[in-house]
Amino acid sequence: MIMLSVVIPVYRVEKFLPQCMDTLLKQSYHDLDIILIDDGSPDSCGAICDDYARRDPRIRVIHRKNGGLSAARNSGIDIAAGTYITFIDSDDFLLPGILEHAMELAVREGADMVSWQHIRCGEDETPEDIVISDEVKILRRFEDSQEKMKCFLSGQEIGTVAWGKLYRTALFSDIRYPEGKYHEDVYTTYQLVHKAGTIVTTTETGYVYRKTGHSISTEGFSEKRLDSIEGKLLQAEFIESQYPDLCKLAYRGVIYSCNQCLMQLGKSRYRKAETFAMLQRLYRKYGKYYLCTKGSYRGRMFSLAATLHLKLALWLAKMF
Repeated sequence: MIMLSVVIPVYRVEKFLPQCMDTLLKQSYHDLDIILIDDGSPDSCGAICDDYARRDPRIRVIHRKNGGLSAARNSGIDIAAGTYITFIDSDDFLLPGILEHAMELAVREGADMVSWQHIRCGEDETPEDIVISDEVKILRRFEDSQEKMKCFLSGQEIGTVAWGKLYRTALFSDIRYPEGKYHEDVYTTYQLVHKAGTIVTTTETGYVYRKTGHSISTEGFSEKRLDSIEGKLLQAEFIESQYPDLCKLAYRGVIYSCNQCLMQLGKSRYRKAETFAMLQRLYRKYGKYYLCTKGSYRGRMFSLAATLHLKLALWLAKMF
């Protein structure tokens, strides 16, 4: 069997970590190199990691000073021994058989990346609560560079998030997650898609993303959210230079991130002038790309309002 490295950053998830680990250890694919990175967690996570490592020789544990998700992932990448690598957030979990199925696809198709689907669950749900109805599994194989990047930018079959995929470890030879940034996947996944040869996608559901009250996606507005816009701008500039025919899709992504920030701003008391000036510049420069591509009616109307005047969009944000 070909070894698969599984990198799991761990921080303040003592309630969920056993569920994450138990679903991983029950996977039908056994040739695993499991790397747990205790990112200076102040709770009992470090002890839980050590306990699992004592019980299973495939598990290695790194205890490190808190440095954030990117630094933890990078620590795992640095020592990964597998030909392929995948990432799991430690409050999430896997569905049965997904790693075996993904590895079968990777080997059969000679793929550098395999992407599968996910579902969400609530904070108090357990793996036993998840029921997946019979699925018609549709596979797609991408070799053409333009088609791969178009699929990624459309945000459907190849998502931005690091999890829900396996990668040939060699893709990370010169790519790492940006430390000190939030929305770190935005800065990184497009580079991996660009570098990958063959990419295979499947409609099979294999990953369960847990929506908790502690993630940045559930917080109100903070300046951390602006990292998403910065990452999307870097991505769009790269796309414009390498895939000029796709730049409309890329800049649409910039405005999508602006919309997300502005929706949160409309429900907060944050009113830093520099942030609003930056958003206004972006809407006036790139808003047209959101309006001329497919998207929800509400999203396009919100973008139009923001392009005309931010105050109008802020008012609309309170209504949504």
